[in-house]
Amino acid sequence: MFTLLTKIAIGVYLSITPLHQVSPDPDETTQIVIHEIGSADIDRSLIEEYEVFITDDNQLFVKMNCSNETEITILDSQNRILVSESITTSTYIPIPSQRGTCFIIISSSQYYGYGTFYNN
Repeated sequence: MFTLLTKIAIGVYLSITPLHQVSPDPDETTQIVIHEIGSADIDRSLIEEYEVFITDDNQLFVKMNCSNETEITILDSQNRILVSESITTSTYIPIPSQRGTCFIIISSSQYYGYGTFYNN
């Protein structure tokens, strides 16, 4: 259980670099924290990669590589669904641009957890 948090998201703090720029704007940072709240018997390869990108036109994307079919739901701070889709491979999921907190729910038969965007 702790290995998953260590490997994937111990309070992963990323500096967001716009896809078409060389250096990041220091004000464009997003903190991602994934908290595991599901089964201790986890498929360690379920989420292989987890990255966030912001484009030049300020669109926020989360990129996930999954080895199994995984349901991704993104909620705003009022628990309204922003994005909900099932993914099986590397996927870029657009996130409606907003300030504040978004919650990412990752679920499958083996894993249920959530993450938080602190989108500055």
